[in-house]
Amino acid sequence: MASRNAFDNIFLSMFLGLNIVTIYGNYYYIMNAISGLLIIATTSIGAGIGNSIATESVEKNYKRLYEVYVYVCMVIWLVYGMFIFAYTNRLCIYGWEKNCSFRC
Repeated sequence: MASRNAFDNIFLSMFLGLNIVTIYGNYYYIMNAISGLLIIATTSIGAGIGNSIATESVEKNYKRLYEVYVYVCMVIWLVYGMFIFAYTNRLCIYGWEKNCSFRC
C-alpha cells in the first residue's frame, strides 16, 4: 500500500478545495480497505495452493487452479462494474455530465 500523509490533503486543498479533498479522502480510505482485504485473501489462497501442490495430484491441482482463476475473474468484473456504476452515478449527482443515461 502506498504511503500517504497530511501533505497530500494540504496540497490538494490549495488547488481544488476542501469538498474535492474530502471526496478523494473517502475514496482513498475505501480503496485501502478493499486492498487490505484482497491482500489477506491472496495470502490465504497462496497458502492453500501451496498445501494442495504438496499433497494432491497434478490433475486436481489444475482443476482447482482453473476454479480459482474463474472466481478471481468474476470478482474483478463485479468490482469493475460497481466502480463504473459509482463513477457514472457520481457524475450525474454532481452535474458534471450533461447527458446522463438515467436521472439520479
